[in-house]
Order: sequence, then structure tokens, then C-alpha cells
Amino acid sequence: MIERLNLGQIALLITYAAGVAAGQLLFKAAALRLGDGHPLPTRALLLLHRLSAPSCSMRRCPSCGSGF
Repeated sequence: MIERLNLGQIALLITYAAGVAAGQLLFKAAALRLGDGHPLPTRALLLLHRLSAPSCSMRRCPSCGSGF
């Protein structure tokens, strides 16, 4: 017998998946200590950069030279 999920169950699963993904990004950001002292938008960009290029050799902020 095949039972389908109702709309409420689908919405709950999507919310749960989004929460899990957000939690993973928060833990990743904390582990990398992204951009201490940088504004939030800059930290978000640094996180995306590190996730897309984990072997990147860029270790200094281009604008201020601080390590991140």
C-alpha cells in the first residue's frame, strides 16, 4: 500500500532539512573561525569561498591583511 505525505508533513520535512543544513553551516563557520572582526556579509562570503575551494591557499584578507 502506498501512502502519500500530506502538505503539512512535506512542509515539516522541508523545515527540518533547512534547519539541519543551517546548523551544519554554523558549525562549519565556528570551526573555521571565519573573519574575526569582519562584518557579517564578509564572513558569509568567506564561508562560501572556503566551502567552494577548501584547498585554496588564500589565508590573508585582501583588504586589511589580517589572517582568517
